[in-house]
Amino acid sequence: MEKDRPVKLPTLSSMRHIVLAVATFFLFTPTQSVYAEAGEWIYTVKAGDTLIGVSHEFLIKPNNWRLLQKLNHVTTPTRMQTGTILRIPIAWLKRMDAVADVVRVQGEVIKIARNSGETSALVVGAQLVVGDEIKTAIGSNLTLRFVDGSRILLAENSRATLSNMTLFGRTGMAQTMLLLQQGRVDTQVSPQAGPAAKYEIRTPAINLAVRGTDFRVSTNSADDLSRSEVISGRVLGAAEKGEVSIEGGFGTLVLVGQAPSPPIRLLGAPDLSTLPALVEKVQLHFQWPCSSGVHQYRAQIFADRTFEQLLRDDIFNHCAATWTDLPDAKYVLRVREVDSHGLEGLNAEHDFILKARPEAPFVAEPQDGQTVRGNDASFTWAQPVDVQHYHFQLSKTPNITDVLVDLPKLGENGYKVELAPGTYYWRVASLTTEGNQGPYSDIQSFTQKQMPEAPLVESTVMDKNQIAFRWKAGDAGEKFQIQLADDPAFQHVLVDKITADAQVSMPSLKGGIYYMRVKTIEMDGFSGAYGPAQRIEIPRSSAWWLVLPLLAPLF
Repeated sequence: MEKDRPVKLPTLSSMRHIVLAVATFFLFTPTQSVYAEAGEWIYTVKAGDTLIGVSHEFLIKPNNWRLLQKLNHVTTPTRMQTGTILRIPIAWLKRMDAVADVVRVQGEVIKIARNSGETSALVVGAQLVVGDEIKTAIGSNLTLRFVDGSRILLAENSRATLSNMTLFGRTGMAQTMLLLQQGRVDTQVSPQAGPAAKYEIRTPAINLAVRGTDFRVSTNSADDLSRSEVISGRVLGAAEKGEVSIEGGFGTLVLVGQAPSPPIRLLGAPDLSTLPALVEKVQLHFQWPCSSGVHQYRAQIFADRTFEQLLRDDIFNHCAATWTDLPDAKYVLRVREVDSHGLEGLNAEHDFILKARPEAPFVAEPQDGQTVRGNDASFTWAQPVDVQHYHFQLSKTPNITDVLVDLPKLGENGYKVELAPGTYYWRVASLTTEGNQGPYSDIQSFTQKQMPEAPLVESTVMDKNQIAFRWKAGDAGEKFQIQLADDPAFQHVLVDKITADAQVSMPSLKGGIYYMRVKTIEMDGFSGAYGPAQRIEIPRSSAWWLVLPLLAPLF
């Protein structure tokens, strides 16, 4: 008795192709041409085509060209007329596994290989195959490009598996399926050419199929909730207990095992028109008008308008975003509003240039609002590391348009200049050894004022009870400080008095030599210098007040 011969089972790969062929034959409807029928791809004959050549180029079994001839009633297979329409069943077409290209990697992103289960860090230029799993760490993201030109941006803390990537030979048709187990994905789907073309993202709660659109999907394994927001085009969603069609500007949310919500209108794009085009501070800070009904804001920074390289991605509770540690370059800010359902609204975008280095030095004096006394002003600032020169500007106008002093390559971290009384404005910038100038410091304003003049005593009145000194009155609000001593160095001060009047009275003094000096105290509390000391001699006679007083300046 002969032993049973072993049965050769089909491989998983061949089974997958069989199932896929059957599914595409029955499920996909034509969109390419009015001539197309269910499960068929339309080919337009070009000059020089033969039926055998077309079969070799597109069919799994090129020898089926006779079946193709019969299906299309071709009478001259070697001399087909240009423009002739050929109907080719989807199931007959060649197909192959496609790959996804890693376009951008930000931070830590790993791949778990389909066959071996080995993990490896993904880098730009790597290729992923069907079955590969991707994980992004916190603060990390990944941009993939599929064979049909569609792109996805897998956000931080996400996990996804490439379930299907099939290319139908040279037809231009492809099928892509991504399983998103956790996290968020932004996707831009290229128009799907041909009835077999398909792009699908699945989560534990919903399957989303499109034929060309921009949309976002997120899922959270902690609460079994999935969300989708459609920016443009249309997305068809199928959940366990129902389906939903979502047009651009709407979104849906669904729990695992439940029906998706009816389409919910997304919040509009915030207004970023007032944001600056040039940012000159290392700490980025953007603030825009708040909108009613907004729960939070998602703000992102991209390297450029391809939106492939996501550099910053955060949720903010107020209509403002702050980041640090980005190098000088051109960027694009993207902001959208988040509603109470957690659905993220339409995007607003703003281009800006960051030019914050070398950083402006910290100014020391004069600081903003300070008053400088005298005939000149001294400007000083800190000396940043790796800075060799400074660009100093002084002006009489707040926006530094009327420049009085412009020193583009000052070698010292200070400058002194003679100034007339008035209000002035100044700023300073750093220059590297290569001559690269950074942004200016904040404009500092200051007031230059002359030193207050010390009053000169103009008259002295004495009687037997007191002695009074008078001088010329000062400006409104000024006060005066008077000192009387019995030595010219004022080491032994007998009287020290502050008065708002232009005179002072003192009790009668015993005979001897005295010295008096006065200084002005301005309304802001600034004290000028004492004027020259004046020598007063009081006779020792008991009737000294009858003697003509002697009042003379001391030189």
